[in-house]
Amino acid sequence: MHMKQHTLPSEVNAEDLDNPRRMLKELMRDSQERRAEKSHAGSNNSKRTDISKSVVTTSQYGAVGDDPKEMLQELNRRYWAAKALSSHDETSHLTGSKAMLTDIKKERQALGLDAYQDTESNLETVFERSTTTHSPFRLLAPQHTMSASGSMLASSAATSTICRHSGPPMTDALDRETIPYAVALMLESAGCKWEEVMGWTLFLFSSGMDEYRVRQERKQKAQEKETFDAMMARLLAREEKRRAVEKTPFANRVILSDLAADVDPKSIHQFFSKYQKDIRDITLLPDRDPVKRTRTAYVDMSSRTAAVCASFEFGYIYGLKVQSKLAVEE
Repeated sequence: MHMKQHTLPSEVNAEDLDNPRRMLKELMRDSQERRAEKSHAGSNNSKRTDISKSVVTTSQYGAVGDDPKEMLQELNRRYWAAKALSSHDETSHLTGSKAMLTDIKKERQALGLDAYQDTESNLETVFERSTTTHSPFRLLAPQHTMSASGSMLASSAATSTICRHSGPPMTDALDRETIPYAVALMLESAGCKWEEVMGWTLFLFSSGMDEYRVRQERKQKAQEKETFDAMMARLLAREEKRRAVEKTPFANRVILSDLAADVDPKSIHQFFSKYQKDIRDITLLPDRDPVKRTRTAYVDMSSRTAAVCASFEFGYIYGLKVQSKLAVEE
C-alpha cells in the first residue's frame, strides 16, 4: 500500500505563517482529520503503527513530525535564531564602526588635525603645519620675520613664518659644520626656491646686493691673473734658456755657413767623413741669410782637437762652398 503524505493545509498561506495562533488552530484541525482517517482504516493499524514509529524515530534525529507543538517550536526556534543572527551582525558592525571612528578621532587629535578648516584642507597646509610641529630642524627657525617690499621678500617672509616656533633656539644640539646641511634640508622640505634663498643670503650676509657678484668677479680675475703669470713665467724661462745656450761658448763646436737651402744632416756627415766618430750633434738653424738665402749649421765634436781639425776642412755641398770656423777662438 502507498503511504499517504501529510502536508500543511492548503488554506495556510504566508499570513498564517506569521501568526502563530492561527497556524496552531490550522494544525490542530488537520491533526483531528488525520486521526479520524486512522480510526476508519482499522485493517492498516499495524502498518500505520510502524510508520508512526518510524516518524517518531525520525523526529528524534531532528525531523519535525505531525505534532503541531513540535512544528510550532521548530518554527519559533528558527525565527529567533535568524533574528539573533541578524541582530548580532548589526551590533558587531555598529561596534566596529564606533571603534574605527574613535581611533580616527584619536589620530586626528594626536596629529592636531581637528583645528583645520575645510578651506585649509589641502596638502600644502598640512605639510606646512606638520613641518612646523614635527620637523626635527624646526629648532633652527628664526624668532622673527623681516618686513620688506617685493615679491622675493614677501615669499621669504612667508617661508620664515612657516618655520617659526615658540620655544627658545637650541642650535647647540648641532655642530657648526652640520648647521648648513640642516638648513639646506629644511629649505628643501619647505619648497623654497634657490633664487629666493640666494637673494636673502646676499641681503643678510653681505654689505650689498651685488657683493656676491663682485666677489665672484674678483675671484675669477685673480685666478686668470695667476694662470697668465704662470704661463708667462714658463715662456720667459724657456727664452732665457735659449738665449743662454746661444751665448754660451762651446769650445768643441764648429760653425758651418753658406749652406744650401735644402741641406740635411746626411750631407754634413758626408762633408765631415773623416770625423764621423767625433760628431756628437748637428743643429740646422731655421734662419737664413737675408741676401744669399743660405743657412747655418752647428756641428758639435767630441773633443777640442777634433773641432780644430774639422774647422780646416773645405769643400762644396750642393755646389756651394762651405765656410767653417770655430765657435770659440783661442
